[in-house]
Amino acid sequence: MTLYIPTALLKRQHPFKIERTSELNCGMLMLHLRGYEENAQEFRTFLLPRSYHREFRRVIRLNRERNGETAVMKLKYYGPQFWGDPIIRISDRGFVTYLR
Repeated sequence: MTLYIPTALLKRQHPFKIERTSELNCGMLMLHLRGYEENAQEFRTFLLPRSYHREFRRVIRLNRERNGETAVMKLKYYGPQFWGDPIIRISDRGFVTYLR
């Protein structure tokens, strides 16, 4: 059974490997993440807020075009900004973008 951790409880500025993504029927994007520690357990979280969904799909597509289908993407959570939305950094080889 895969553990669920809300995005707001992720360690800040800690890299997580994006194992895979899935889209639920309700339009929500679920990310399956894993830490870089030895024996790190895979867990899942929802990508919130919804305004990130289109941008995240674009980032996944661009990264696959640039680095291939098996490219490993990293996610770093930087916590909420003063207006409440979090900053999330997505990166891979020569590829960095922020979801704001």
